[in-house]
Amino acid sequence: MLPAARAKNGVAHFVPLSGAAREVLASVTRIDNAAGYILTTTGRTAVSGFSRAKINLDKAMAEAALKERGEPVEIPHWIFHDLRRTAGTGMAERGVLPHVIERVLNHSLSGARVTHIYNRHSYADEKREALETWGKYVTSLVTGRADNVIRIGEAASKALLP
Repeated sequence: MLPAARAKNGVAHFVPLSGAAREVLASVTRIDNAAGYILTTTGRTAVSGFSRAKINLDKAMAEAALKERGEPVEIPHWIFHDLRRTAGTGMAERGVLPHVIERVLNHSLSGARVTHIYNRHSYADEKREALETWGKYVTSLVTGRADNVIRIGEAASKALLP
């Protein structure tokens, strides 16, 4: 649950984790900490250093592509926020309904004020199903079952560590 105070739209956001997400979180090495953080490098604060991690990830991606292809490959510019767009688009391509995607992304439904005012359904089951669908698709990419995937492997994982 993302508390309302941390959400851009000021609305608490329940995010059901897919099986794939739970597997990733279960594999994370834990640092004992009183705050209960899963993703932390110090045990005192949530993980940070995303700018540095992004630079390291871009470098690891370019190195992995060079190793795979034998020639330099230009990695298009992207930012972490683009992953939201990718997930939203990918869920739509897999048949998830637009209003469910909006709920998954915690967008306010300002374009549909009447529906937003009267429809108080949480869409928890629909969000869970949408994220399960997306998780299975991402897993197929990570395991290399798609034909347009260059496996980055440990290089990218290590790049994300401080």
